[in-house]
Amino acid sequence: MTGPIHLVSRAVRSQAATGLVLAVVVAALLSLVAVRQGRVQQAEVDRQVASKLELMAGAAPGGQVTISSADQRAGVLVVTLDTTTGEMVASTDPTGQAEQLLAAAPSIGGMATADLGSFLLTEGSSRMRLGLAAPPPGSTAATAVAVSLDPADRLGRSLMLSLVLVGVGLVGFYGAVVAWVRWRALRPVEALRDQVAALATDSGRHRLSERSGGGEVDRLVRTMNQLLARLDRANERQRQFVADASHELRSPLAAICTQLEVAIEHPGAIEWPAVAPGLMAETQRVGRLVDDLLLLASAGDAARIGSRVALVDLDDLVLAQVKAVHWPESVWVDLSHVSAGLVGGNADQLSRLVRNLLDNAARHAVRNVTVSVQEERADVVLVVADDGGGIPADRREIVFERFVRLDEGRARHQGGTGLGLAIVREVARAHGGEVTVDDAEPGARFTVRLPRARHVHYAEVE
Repeated sequence: MTGPIHLVSRAVRSQAATGLVLAVVVAALLSLVAVRQGRVQQAEVDRQVASKLELMAGAAPGGQVTISSADQRAGVLVVTLDTTTGEMVASTDPTGQAEQLLAAAPSIGGMATADLGSFLLTEGSSRMRLGLAAPPPGSTAATAVAVSLDPADRLGRSLMLSLVLVGVGLVGFYGAVVAWVRWRALRPVEALRDQVAALATDSGRHRLSERSGGGEVDRLVRTMNQLLARLDRANERQRQFVADASHELRSPLAAICTQLEVAIEHPGAIEWPAVAPGLMAETQRVGRLVDDLLLLASAGDAARIGSRVALVDLDDLVLAQVKAVHWPESVWVDLSHVSAGLVGGNADQLSRLVRNLLDNAARHAVRNVTVSVQEERADVVLVVADDGGGIPADRREIVFERFVRLDEGRARHQGGTGLGLAIVREVARAHGGEVTVDDAEPGARFTVRLPRARHVHYAEVE
């Protein structure tokens, strides 16, 4: 469960980082817009100052200067100065603000022929843009125009406030969207976590609730349900296996206990030479069952097999196991089709595979058993066929299940544990192969396919 949650959290963190980057970009853009707008306002004021200077250029030296009421409301001042004395000759300011402004300005004495241009003055809390025009030839009267920057400052502050509010709104909106996306993305994950937690306490519930969507969480739920289904099947097989193993062990142990109890209660009536073979047979049956259970437990362990993999001559192994089997006197074993076949695997387990097939054939054959080993393309094929009663088509799959006997009484009497063919399948699959059974007409034919040695990776056992 941690993987999907981490993926969603990583996506949310990525969105949050994107939001932070967006906030920085928005702040930078707003700053650029504010600076740009300030420059535009400054240029507009400069243009206004230059325009007023041009209009006043024709005014008579020492004469009165006038401006419109709109300019007065806008804070425009026009002053005529005597460049020789630095005194104000005329002004459009009746309040005396012009004198305060000129007192704060640098000295303009001796500038009869210089074009001063414009410069910025600060007077109190107000800012003014002051432009000076040099006097015309033959005149000592210069014209000064001052334009208040307060309107531009107010506009700049309003613009900056608006931009900040817009930026904060955008970042807040993006943060809300990220929070909503996080809630929307993690809500099904949290619901899934709650369901998984409930599985540990609710013994009657073994599946998660699936939705019809095709999102990542929906696919995760379906995958987890498939996993839970496999676990349920594995647990069911394990419970059945334990029950069957307990049942199989109970019978020989009960027989042993019964004979020992009789011997203890009637010590004089028991002839131990007659009882001992029966006890030994039951003990050996328990031993075979335990050995089969251990082999089944290790047959599917790929790591254990991999640590003991070697090259195995399957034909030599078959010939050796044929000699070891106790064949009925009436049964003839045909080995004419046994040829070279090299496989890679665990020699002990492969020997057990062959021995179980041969033991099964010996129990069911009437007269003939045919054994062959052939190489076919990328496989080595082992075939063991008998002329016994055969296996019905509808039961050819279940014979490979554990503790299955088609002839229950005869199999127990002959010492079978019901695990022989199950071991054959487990060993074959652990070595990358498969086993099948079909009709030999008459009898049954078991076919095992294993990969040839040149098609497997192996390591020689030292």
